[in-house]
This record gives sequence, C-alpha cells and structure tokens, in this order.
Amino acid sequence: MATDQVTLCKRYVSMIPFLEDSVIFVGKSNVWSSSKQCISMRAGDWEEHAILLCNFFLHLHMDAYVCLGSGNDGNAAYVVVKDGTSITIHNPVFGISTDSSDPTCSLKEVSLIFNDKNIWMNIQETGRPYLCQYDFNNAKEWTPFYGIEFPEMPLATIQQDIVFDATPEKFIRNLESELEELLMETTRSMRGRFVTRWNTKASRILKGLLPIFEDSILQGRDGQSRMETEHQKQMATLTLANYRLHNGFPLCIPYSDKEDIIEKVINTGVQKNDDARAEFAVAIRVEGYPNRICAVWVYLASFLPH
Repeated sequence: MATDQVTLCKRYVSMIPFLEDSVIFVGKSNVWSSSKQCISMRAGDWEEHAILLCNFFLHLHMDAYVCLGSGNDGNAAYVVVKDGTSITIHNPVFGISTDSSDPTCSLKEVSLIFNDKNIWMNIQETGRPYLCQYDFNNAKEWTPFYGIEFPEMPLATIQQDIVFDATPEKFIRNLESELEELLMETTRSMRGRFVTRWNTKASRILKGLLPIFEDSILQGRDGQSRMETEHQKQMATLTLANYRLHNGFPLCIPYSDKEDIIEKVINTGVQKNDDARAEFAVAIRVEGYPNRICAVWVYLASFLPH
C-alpha cells in the first residue's frame, strides 16, 4: 500500500527531536528558527515543528495554518487544515491528526491562527477547538491583524530553499550496530551481579517485526492491523519454543544521539529481571529519512522459559 505525501510529511516532522529553545539557544527562551535551520539542527520545539509541517502542507497546495494555543503540557503550536467544511488539527510533534469536532484532541485552547498572509486572533467566547468556528472572515469570531485600518504590508520571508539529501545507508547500518552493542553493554552493566543471557532466536524474531511497526504508522489502520497480527504470530512462535514474554515492548524514538536513545530505553526498566532463568532479546532498526532525520525502533525484551 502506497504512503500518501501528507502522512510522509507528518512522519518526517514528528521524527525531528523536540528540544526547548533554552536548550538549543543557551540564555534565550523563545527563538523561532527557520524550517531550514530546524532540519539542519535536527531539533526544534512546538513552533519549529508546526511551521515546518505547515510549510510542507502549503507546498502540497493545502489550506494550512499554524495555530498557537495550549495543550496538555502548556503552550503549544499545531497545524490546522481546512478542506471544505472539514477542519483537521495536526499535532506536529507526535504526528497525530484529529478532527476539530473531537473533544479528545490534545490541543485544548486556540488563541490565534496565522498563515503566510495574515494573523487572526480568536475572540470567540471559547477557545476549545471542538467548539470553535473556523471562518476567519467572520469579524465576530476572529480579529485579523491586517485589514481595512491596517492594510497588508509585503514582507520578505525568512524561509530558504532546503536541499533534501538521502541519509546514507552506511550511516544507518552503522548506527544500528553501534546502538545494539551499546544497549547490550548497558543492560549487562545495569544488571550487576545477575548473568545476562541473550536469546538470539528471539532477537531475530523481534528484528523482523520492526519494519512492520514503521509500516503500521505510514499505512494507517491497515498497517496497524497487520502489525498486531504479525506481532501475535511471532510471540506465539516463541511460546512454541517454550518461552514466554516477561517484559518488553517496542519503542520508537527520534534520533538525536546514541546516549539519548539508550537512556530512554533503560528508563523503561525492562532490564530489571531478577529471575536466574531470564533471557533477553534486543533488536534495533533505524528508518532513515532525508537529511539524517531518523526514526529509531528499539525492542528490548526479557523472556522466561515455561
């Protein structure tokens, strides 16, 4: 099943690591980088993710806007797309899309919306996305920055052309190998006096599942169904081999550096198994997108014999 361009754009942007401005730009708390800078740094916060995704959508001739407001964790930036009477709200950091009428949307408050032509302040009685109206020409609901009293002024864009280069296959394979070695070494170290046994058959099975997990995201519900079926099938194969899954699950992490990946995996606590019979399996797959933006899939699991 072919992956549509919108899904690929969402996936690409969501795999750019999230970093607050204060971490990227020491001493500064609110810096808006250009889309080219965001990709070259391979990092950004809400605004960078939202503006990049919106730019991709505009390139695809979609009626797209950046929305500033608040989400579950405070101030946030999302992307709003209008398609006739349909309004879709895209979370650019997690790659999740929600209909504007859905009250479970992670965007909780709409403050203002802008595109490359104007800025509109929400003056409706509520900022709840599922209760808002999105007719920006309605002066009772939205106040534009540019209008009759203050005509639009032509401003030069800060955006620059971006060259997209394929991520080298050698880089991807080397990263997989280095991460696997580092994770195995860290797991052994964290377990201290306990012997860490590695089950190579289980590792091969988990490795074969990881491409399916990435496909499940790119192919939506059909991919999700296939992933769940294949996962159950392979776990049943291990059960027939007299092993049962004790703890473990797949993680997908945007790549920033190797230490960050290992820390996130170890923080799950999968390596904590005091049973002397325990065996471990590890599988890593790196999905390379242009300009070394990578999705790192990690499956660390512990198994016990029946």
